[in-house]
Amino acid sequence: MTLIVAAVAIFLRLRIRDYALTRADDPSRTRYACPITVVFGAVLGVLVSLCSVSPDFLFTATGVTGRRFATHASAMR
Repeated sequence: MTLIVAAVAIFLRLRIRDYALTRADDPSRTRYACPITVVFGAVLGVLVSLCSVSPDFLFTATGVTGRRFATHASAMR
């Protein structure tokens, strides 16, 4: 999915750049640029952290039982 989004962004990069540049001079749009960037960065950081943690650990830490996912370590046993 990520590769598809990246490919579309690369394909439409000139349109995206032009769209952003036409709106960059409007003070009402640039007022919240920094806080929005920080919030989205924090959300992205949390999502990346959650995705990099083993599913076994998440289910163990949350107390969910009865469902085992085959991770690299458990598949080699």
